[in-house]
Amino acid sequence: VARHREELDEWEREAVERDARHRASLDALMEDHSQALATRDRVIEELQSRHRQLADAGAAQVRALEQSHATELEIVSAEMERDRVQAAAALEGIKDRLVAFEQVAEAERRTVQEKAEIEMSRREAVSESAVKQAEARVEMLGEELREAERR
Repeated sequence: VARHREELDEWEREAVERDARHRASLDALMEDHSQALATRDRVIEELQSRHRQLADAGAAQVRALEQSHATELEIVSAEMERDRVQAAAALEGIKDRLVAFEQVAEAERRTVQEKAEIEMSRREAVSESAVKQAEARVEMLGEELREAERR
C-alpha cells in the first residue's frame, strides 16, 4: 500500500508538473496569439491608413487633372474663338477686296466701252468728213468735167 501510495504520489507530482508545463505552454501560446492579433490589428490599421492616403492622393490627382483639362479646354476654346474672329475678319477683308475689284473691273469696262464709243464716234466723224470730202471732190470733179465739156 505504501509503495502504491508512493507511486500514486509520484504520478500525481508528474501530472501536476505536466499540467504546469502544459499551462505554461498554453499561456505562452495565448501570449503569442494575443501578440499576433495585436500585430494583425496594427497591420490592418496601417494598411487602412495607407489606403486612405492613396485614395486621397488619387482623388487629388484626379482633381488636378480635371482642373488641368478644364484649363486646357478654356485655352483651346479661347484659341478657337480667336481663330474664328480672325477668319471672319479675313473673310470680310476678302469680301471688301472683291467688292473693290468688282468696282475697278466695272470702271475699266465702262472706260473701255466709252473709249470704244469715242473711237466709233471718231471713225463716224472721219467717215462723214471723208464722205463730205469725197462728195465735195465728186462735185468739184463734176464741175471740172462740165467746164471741160463747155470748153
